[in-house]
Amino acid sequence: MQSRSELDGPSVSRTIRVVAVDDHPVLLRGLVQILAHEADLVVAATAAGIAEAVDRAMTVSPDVIILPWRLEGRATGHELVRVLGSLSPARLIIYTGFVPGVDMPAQSVAGATLVAKTADPAELLSTIRGTTRATPVSPTADPLTVREREVLHLLLRGLSNAEIASLMTIELSTVKSHVRAVLRKLHVTSRRDLIGPAVRHR
Repeated sequence: MQSRSELDGPSVSRTIRVVAVDDHPVLLRGLVQILAHEADLVVAATAAGIAEAVDRAMTVSPDVIILPWRLEGRATGHELVRVLGSLSPARLIIYTGFVPGVDMPAQSVAGATLVAKTADPAELLSTIRGTTRATPVSPTADPLTVREREVLHLLLRGLSNAEIASLMTIELSTVKSHVRAVLRKLHVTSRRDLIGPAVRHR
């Protein structure tokens, strides 16, 4: 049986899948309500923390991820933009009350579009639609392989190299090789720089 979009023809806009991220339940609920009234937008998932955001980026195939600058009480926007941009081709929108260059480093938002929380909801909706129409920009000139993305996902869950090797049933030396590649491609020097202090380390 043909879908509604197939019957209506190519003029019908495709649905934009959105992942909404915020650790404040009221703000997250408000964001979801804004999106829920739009016929061409669907909230594919929500996330209230870093680990959840990473999981949703990898599992629900979003077109857009909306995230705050501060998550879990820390300024983790830089890490989130870098990591999510490597795990998913989704467009990233930072929905924030902070001002680039004043409350947050301007260079840290490279690879994401900023929308102020004080803006009219129509501006956020317009930005969501606009980013999906824009020409995609690769977050890195040297993209992660499938295996490297899997290792990164497990690193962000706080697993040690030995635990990753056991879970993926590969040699510890292979895991270490993947970790080095991930750090190099994401332009960081250590796991601490990669996942930030808000994620559990072992």
